[in-house]
Amino acid sequence: MGSEMCIRDRVARVRIVARSVNINEIQAQGNYIRFAPDNLAESRVMRMKRLYPGAMHKPALKAVLAPFPKGQGIGAQRLTDQELLDWVETFLTNVFGEA
Repeated sequence: MGSEMCIRDRVARVRIVARSVNINEIQAQGNYIRFAPDNLAESRVMRMKRLYPGAMHKPALKAVLAPFPKGQGIGAQRLTDQELLDWVETFLTNVFGEA
C-alpha cells in the first residue's frame, strides 16, 4: 500500500505542475511522450532541444514530443513508475516553466 500511495501522490504532483505550466495532455506515443498544448517561444524550443536531444516541437499539432526516457547505459530500459514521474516533472519545469 505504501508504494501505491507514493505513486498516487507523485501523479497528483505531476498533474499540478502540468496545470501550472498550461499543459493539459501528457501521453505516451510510441517512442515519445507527447505534451500538449504548447505555446513555446523560439528560445524555449532551442533550450528544449539542447537539454533533451531528440525532442521535437510540432507547431501544427501544438505539441512537444520528447523521446521516452531510458536509464543509464547501453541497452537500458525505459523509465517507469517513480523515475518516470520524476523525469516528467523535471521536463515540464525545464521546458515550460518560468525562466
